Amino acid sequence: MNGQLKTTTNFGSMWGGKLPMLEYVYGIIDSKIDFIELKTRRILEKFKTTEIAGAHRSDSWANLPSMSNLHLNNSESEQLFEHFEKLSQSIYVLEQFKLTLNEENAFTIIQLLNDDNYLNLTEFQLNEMLESKTAA
Repeated sequence: MNGQLKTTTNFGSMWGGKLPMLEYVYGIIDSKIDFIELKTRRILEKFKTTEIAGAHRSDSWANLPSMSNLHLNNSESEQLFEHFEKLSQSIYVLEQFKLTLNEENAFTIIQLLNDDNYLNLTEFQLNEMLESKTAA
């Protein structure tokens, strides 16, 4: 390989070499999940009061503080849990997209991911949209 990095268009080929579009959409979904998790870590860092024993600065993002390491008043606690509920719901929907992603619904999922449109729909509406694309 004479020291050069080889690239491939087959990113794990979960779909056995089918449409690169599926891999693209899958990557978008994973990126959104990673971003949500990063936002969560940053929010928790704001309320962190003590360093986690044995943690190095380089792995500070990998270690989330426990509730006992957070300093919150009642109002902040309510807001934090409300925020976590929304983040959890968003990750759940994104994971469902990953599980149901196929050639028929890939474009629909892209439209839902655009500007986070999926957050404005109920779970029933999302299921209806995805099922109507797979039944066609």
